Amino acid sequence: MKKIKQSLVSGDTTLDLCGGKLQVLPVPTGKLASIERLYLTGNQLTSLPHWIWEMKQLQELYIGENELTSLPHELGNLTKLRVLVARKNKLRNMPESIGKLQKLEHLGLVDNQLAGLPESIADLRNLRVLNLTKNKLWELPKNLPQLQKLERLMIDSNPITHFPEGMEKLTKLSELDMGSQVMDVLPDAIWRLKNLHWLLLDNNRLTAFPEGVMRLKNLEWLFIQDNYITDLPAKLHLHKNLKRVNVANNPLSEQGRALFQKYPLYTDELAFQR
Repeated sequence: MKKIKQSLVSGDTTLDLCGGKLQVLPVPTGKLASIERLYLTGNQLTSLPHWIWEMKQLQELYIGENELTSLPHELGNLTKLRVLVARKNKLRNMPESIGKLQKLEHLGLVDNQLAGLPESIADLRNLRVLNLTKNKLWELPKNLPQLQKLERLMIDSNPITHFPEGMEKLTKLSELDMGSQVMDVLPDAIWRLKNLHWLLLDNNRLTAFPEGVMRLKNLEWLFIQDNYITDLPAKLHLHKNLKRVNVANNPLSEQGRALFQKYPLYTDELAFQR
């Protein structure tokens, strides 16, 4: 409570209540209108207090590492929100009202229990970063390609097996992380993402080097370590922009090993990660 009072009295725009192991947040007695950044990471909250949804100037909300299973409809009240990070909770769904967050640029939902996303996610027309790592998603929203400002999409550690139609509309997407998805066949939609610079396919079940890589003319970094790939393409070194390919922990054949040793493009350094 003392920390809240100090922030409100001083007119500070940041309220930091991280790591307090709080189960309930005290009700502030001052004005909340000036708060732009709210940090609640590392508590034991099972729900969020009503006064948060009255913070009309809030631009960044960090609620990770709590015990939240859902977020209320009132989330849509925070129309100036640019960053929402809710990693390491127990979220099973997101409210439809999230689509009202028209200024949202970064949405981090890492390590939750999401099995789906609301269709209104496509209304986040300014979204640049979407991190869905380590959830229970079997598929992505069909209208995901409407997020045409999206630059980074992280969907690793989900059982996703296919992409929605029209992924090529994501012309600004430069990073795609699809590691740890137990895939043995890659969606063809990947090779239509013409602006990709980073592609992470590590820890899957790939038995062949993905031929579509040559179609990604802007690709610079490729991570395919921890798969079951035995052979490497003979002409990959002709790719004009590719800087490094991590093939660590693949059972390369004698021919594959020879290509690995011939071209400095390849690396098997486990420390070489994104």
